[in-house]
Amino acid sequence: MIFQVEHSTAITISGYHSTTKSRFEIEFQLLEKSSQENIYLVKKNTRNEIPFEENDFLKVIDALDWHTYPIKIAIDKAGSFLKIVEYNDWLKNWEKKTESITEDYDHCENVKDIRKQFFQTLQDEKKFIANKFKEAYWNLFFFNPPLDHRDNPDLGTNINWHIKSLGLLNCVGRTRILNPVPAVIDICFESKPTVSQEIKNSLNKKLNFADFDATKQTITLNIITNFDTTTRKINNKKAIFNFIIDGYVSYNEEVTITMKKEVEQIKN
Repeated sequence: MIFQVEHSTAITISGYHSTTKSRFEIEFQLLEKSSQENIYLVKKNTRNEIPFEENDFLKVIDALDWHTYPIKIAIDKAGSFLKIVEYNDWLKNWEKKTESITEDYDHCENVKDIRKQFFQTLQDEKKFIANKFKEAYWNLFFFNPPLDHRDNPDLGTNINWHIKSLGLLNCVGRTRILNPVPAVIDICFESKPTVSQEIKNSLNKKLNFADFDATKQTITLNIITNFDTTTRKINNKKAIFNFIIDGYVSYNEEVTITMKKEVEQIKN
């Protein structure tokens, strides 16, 4: 299975505006299948389409991240992430592959330090996985919420969404089918969380925003999964996250994951 990922963010803080866009492909190759879990090899087939210009730091980080693939993972029958398989072997392989990066920069000390810090993060498996789930597309890949029954108002699903430079926000929401009749349906998860203490603290550090007015905030997360009930396959997933505090912060993030058609996959 090959998926095209498109990701964009638009951030405005204290009048400063920045946007980023990227597009790349992720491939899942099924290696083993059992009654409890499936083992996949995850590949990143194309690099991020980001104009790095002359920013060597971003180029090095992108190269180090590129070499975290391929990676072998286990997924349960519901599509949820379980673990990284053979992590120590993968880590040794990453260390070997990234030696060439320092060579490309004539063994520059700054590049060596960046690689060393990156490696230290990878040595902590739990931290590496947590960092992976801070990436919107990785988070979206493995988010498959159960449907909520309308007569059980206390039910709800949690997903942590990472707001760059501010921290994690726990989003509790409900999941429903928008169009239950057709063969291809849209499964919609909706959440309207309130700002967390962690985010408040981050805002205060960056903006001296100690007196937070809850009436000024607008936070929404919508995730729509387009699912073919005949083939039992996901056509695409899209997440739209908006975090707005009037006059202070505007943060919009969108990520779309689209399964490429079999004909396209054969051509590739």
